[in-house]
Amino acid sequence: DSDENPYDFVIQGTGITDGVVPQAIPYSQDFGSGLPGASGGWEYYSDNEGRIQVVGGRLRMDDSGENYTYSLNEAILHVDLTGQTNVNLSLDHWSLSDENDTLPSNFTGHYKADGIAISIDGTNWIKISDLTGSSAISVDLDLVSLFGGSADLSDVRIKFQQYDNYPSPTDDGREFDNIQITAISSGVVPQAFPYSQD
Repeated sequence: DSDENPYDFVIQGTGITDGVVPQAIPYSQDFGSGLPGASGGWEYYSDNEGRIQVVGGRLRMDDSGENYTYSLNEAILHVDLTGQTNVNLSLDHWSLSDENDTLPSNFTGHYKADGIAISIDGTNWIKISDLTGSSAISVDLDLVSLFGGSADLSDVRIKFQQYDNYPSPTDDGREFDNIQITAISSGVVPQAFPYSQD
């Protein structure tokens, strides 16, 4: 309304979460019951012809078409790491003849590459592991070094991602299984062996 310019008005609203529930630690996922959903702490993203599914008890990411269209797949696990120290992420990973596209050390949003990254806001990501050939992966997460000593760790996101242009299992894709996250709670001091208490 040009003859009322400028005009200030108050807007209020209520935010609604996406329903993803951060999981408690220790956490374990073997995909034996299929693709876990938001209540199990997972969300997914694919572009173009990307595909994320459970095949043979493993989380598989690949491209659904055979027309050489490149696609990015992301499976994001939400965990509550409040008060946790000595956090370890371990998993089994298989490359299904997937070319290796390396993640940068830090990136924002989506990045077309293969790897595992971590975030506390879902926007700014820090690489914690590259993905190359098939292997068991174990990564110790120094949360203070990654995010600082006062960061809110109630919804830490761990992103497993794959990028390529052809379907599995013969040409491209990656599979994940036996994902485990363990930690020693803050303030708990492991005791030396032998131990006695009277």
